[in-house]
Amino acid sequence: MLANPSGNPKISTGQLRVRVHDKERFDSVEVRYPKGTPIKDDLLGEFNVYRDTVLVEVDITRRPNDTRAVKLDTRVLAFNNQIGVQTGPAIINHQVP
Repeated sequence: MLANPSGNPKISTGQLRVRVHDKERFDSVEVRYPKGTPIKDDLLGEFNVYRDTVLVEVDITRRPNDTRAVKLDTRVLAFNNQIGVQTGPAIINHQVP
C-alpha cells in the first residue's frame, strides 16, 4: 500500500488517504499517518509503502451536543508482490458513532 506521505511527487495522488466528511462541523480534526517503509523501484524511483497492518489515528473534537455519526472515506492504492501493479484504489466508507 502506498504510504502517506509517499515521498515521491510523481505518485503522491495514490497515497493512502483518510478523509473526514463535514470537517467544519467539528472543533478540530487531526489525521496521523504512520511512517512508511522506503523502497526503490527502477521505473518509479524511491517511495514509501506500508506493509501488513496499518493504523491511522484520527482525533476529532466534537462540538457540544453533536451526536451525529462521523463519516470517513479511506482511499487505498495497493500493490501485489510486483511493485507498481495496482490492485486498487478502493473507497471505503466508515460510519463512526
